[in-house]
Amino acid sequence: MEQELKFRTKTGYCHILPDKIAFSRSGKLDKNGEPKKGIHISFMTVVFFVIAALCVLIFFLMFQSATVVPKVLVGLLIFFMVGGTLTIMSNTTVPSIDRSKILSLEYIEGQQGLTSSRFHVKIDIGKHKPEERLIILPGYLTGGDEEAEKAQQLFKDQGLLS
Repeated sequence: MEQELKFRTKTGYCHILPDKIAFSRSGKLDKNGEPKKGIHISFMTVVFFVIAALCVLIFFLMFQSATVVPKVLVGLLIFFMVGGTLTIMSNTTVPSIDRSKILSLEYIEGQQGLTSSRFHVKIDIGKHKPEERLIILPGYLTGGDEEAEKAQQLFKDQGLLS
């Protein structure tokens, strides 16, 4: 295995290898350059779906009462839960990305105190629509700015980020 470049992410490490990008929790890859298997996005999709279904049930039960404000609030919650579920379904949590399948890599700067900086990697996995892998960097309280600069420089040096 050639030189391995890595940086910290919110949940572990991102390894930039000559033929792929791999993710690990401990910062170590096995002899084949493969990380251990992680949790799949399907778990979060099920959680969002169950919460949205409960909100629809509450909305239905509230529909029988005369108060309007709780109905509107639960209706907004349902709207955001369904939107979140649809957004999650286009994401993937693959443990490694073949470099030849990367369609684009985009850096999004985080807002201090609100969001973490992140990379959006569009991947062609052979389905009708490309999927997206998020690489979320550590927050600003845990040295996220330094990791963001390091990650940007590594991706630029490898020709993945312009």
